[in-house]
Amino acid sequence: MAGWSLLQEDIVELIAKKLTFILDFTRFSAVCRSWKLDESKRKRLLAPQLPLLMLIEGVKDGGMTCNYYSLPEDKIFEFKLPEAHGNRCVGSTDGWVVTVDECFKMQLLNPFTGAQIQLPSQATFEDQYPEDDFTQEELCDLTVSKAILSSNPSSSNNECVVLAIHGYWRSLGFARPGDEAWTPVKSKILFFEDAIYYKGNFYAINATEGVFLVDIGIKPKTKRIARPVREASDCDIGYLVEWCGELLQVLRMMEDLDPDGPEHRTLGFRVFKLDFSKKKWEEVKSLGHHALFLGWNTSISLTAANFHGIKENCIYFSDVTYSCYFTSEILLEKDIGIFHMKDESIEPLHTGQTYRFPAPPLWVIPNPWN
Repeated sequence: MAGWSLLQEDIVELIAKKLTFILDFTRFSAVCRSWKLDESKRKRLLAPQLPLLMLIEGVKDGGMTCNYYSLPEDKIFEFKLPEAHGNRCVGSTDGWVVTVDECFKMQLLNPFTGAQIQLPSQATFEDQYPEDDFTQEELCDLTVSKAILSSNPSSSNNECVVLAIHGYWRSLGFARPGDEAWTPVKSKILFFEDAIYYKGNFYAINATEGVFLVDIGIKPKTKRIARPVREASDCDIGYLVEWCGELLQVLRMMEDLDPDGPEHRTLGFRVFKLDFSKKKWEEVKSLGHHALFLGWNTSISLTAANFHGIKENCIYFSDVTYSCYFTSEILLEKDIGIFHMKDESIEPLHTGQTYRFPAPPLWVIPNPWN
């Protein structure tokens, strides 16, 4: 019988057309080296993908696996990912994940192709936790809260910038692939919760202080462009997301279930649109045909009609916590679900997985073309 490598290209392409799910497509390409289709054909054959919820990693059959929860199938898929062995994921943008290992090494990783791009070490951040108060493992887990990319790092212009929220004070720093160290951003405001790259600039949010333009020029600094929404409180977490060309601030209302522990519960969301000319917020009562995906990833908005298995006018949220007082040995209850804007109800997502602080799940949009 002839080997798989002898299959004609048109037959290989015909088989590939039957695949719709990214993990099946990736496995298909791994069967035989000659089955790896070029970029133009992959883009044409594979439909846009829904975000997958990247869950806890584990070791199985001698190899590193990463578990993904798929919304349409309502099931867990295992995928070998040796490149992420021992790493913590601290952000996801356009299919790329920012990881930190136990030696403070940081990199960009495409979990579906295995491509890796090095970033400066976590040890080069200006704002650091006191080394005498934490072990190296704890510092690895705690230093970076979240990282956001300005663009696809594999694009031809090679102008990707990574903005990180880091340290006890959750201050800002940025770097480009190839830099030797992270550059600090001076700001009178600290404890940032989220950031976004929107229309050529980074913006960061502290829900009780407002939204700030992040200038990464010669003298990096922040400038407040809008004051906080009156409804914001110390219990809220703020997100920034682009929706129909508009900049949204989404407030996630939280409840602490244990004052002395990390357990918490999401009570609901409020959504506001920024009027840049008036520097004022206008509440949004409906997302129309769109759905938002919020969590440790770069927040995104998708048109529900373009994807099978997601509901319009909803907010899909994954778990999040910023506390620095708990170790990775604490097993957390999940706070993952779907918030329905129409009636303000919450539908839990039961993935069947647990996780340990401080690495909750995050949404990852599969992108096999990077």
